[in-house]
Amino acid sequence: MVTKSGHAFVRDHSVPTFGEAWRDETGMVWSNALRRNQKVAHLDRATATEVCKSIGAELPTVRDYERQVVDGEILGGGVEAQFPPNLTGDVFWTSTPQPNYPSRGFVCNVYTPCYDLGENNPNVAVRCVARR
Repeated sequence: MVTKSGHAFVRDHSVPTFGEAWRDETGMVWSNALRRNQKVAHLDRATATEVCKSIGAELPTVRDYERQVVDGEILGGGVEAQFPPNLTGDVFWTSTPQPNYPSRGFVCNVYTPCYDLGENNPNVAVRCVARR
C-alpha cells in the first residue's frame, strides 16, 4: 500500500501477536492498535510498555512517528495519509520520555504534533513496533 504522500507500507505477518500489521520503508513493523472487547484499548504508559514487551515488541519513539512525515513537516495538518493503515485517530504512547521529567512520556497522533503527557493517564491507546 502506498499512501498519498508516497510512503510504502506492506502487510506483514512476521510478528503473529500483532494481528494486522504493516512494515514501513525502514523495515519497522507497526502493530494494529491494541484492542480489548473489540474496542481500542487505553492504558497507562507503564502498562503499555509491559504489554509491548510481553509480545516481543516495544513502544515506538517520537522519532518513529516523525519519520513518517515528509519534507520535515511536523505531525499535524492532516498528515494521516502518511501513516500505516489502521492508525486510528487516537493518541498513542511513545517510549520517548520528557527530558526534564523522565517518568513522563510523549504521545503522538496523526493530527497534532507529539506532546508531553503524564505517565499515569490511563486514556491513551497503544501501538507496538518491532524493529527488523
